[in-house]
Amino acid sequence: MTNAGPAPAFAFSGIAIGQNRLVQSSAPTFRPILSPCIGICELDTQDLCSGCRRTTNEIARWSLMSDEERLHVMDVVLPARPPYAPK
Repeated sequence: MTNAGPAPAFAFSGIAIGQNRLVQSSAPTFRPILSPCIGICELDTQDLCSGCRRTTNEIARWSLMSDEERLHVMDVVLPARPPYAPK
């Protein structure tokens, strides 16, 4: 067995780039978590976030939802919500 050298500098989808060559890596694959959050976090008169239009329950569960659930909320649920209503 030969030593592959120091740990790779960057890992993505099981392939790593290190020392100017591709090597297999056992590093986990990281995926961005889809989110409608735009950083304007305040509840309106309907208890929906004024920025992303999610309920507090949806916000709390967001990181636990599957990609399919998040896409459903973003593509179907949020567009059907009423527009922002300031307090």
